[in-house]
Amino acid sequence: AKPVPFVSVAVYKPADSVVVAGAMTDSSGHYVVSGLLAGRYVLKTFFVGYLPQTAGPFRLDRNQKLQLETIALPVDTRLLKEVQVTSQRT
Repeated sequence: AKPVPFVSVAVYKPADSVVVAGAMTDSSGHYVVSGLLAGRYVLKTFFVGYLPQTAGPFRLDRNQKLQLETIALPVDTRLLKEVQVTSQRT
């Protein structure tokens, strides 16, 4: 699968679904979320044309750097519509 640039990444507290941090993927599909306190979190991705994906919950300890696995973004086929091309002789 190819990396998807400019995907919105939101980090939530699983208990109340409040967004506590966010980021956007770069042209290589990578992102960095900083400033999180120790605790449990859920990560969710959003991008037009793809289905939202969720990772976690995961636990982050104090001063811990965490690298999550690659998150595959399935195409949202509901957005694909049939296109009909017609021609006319002039």
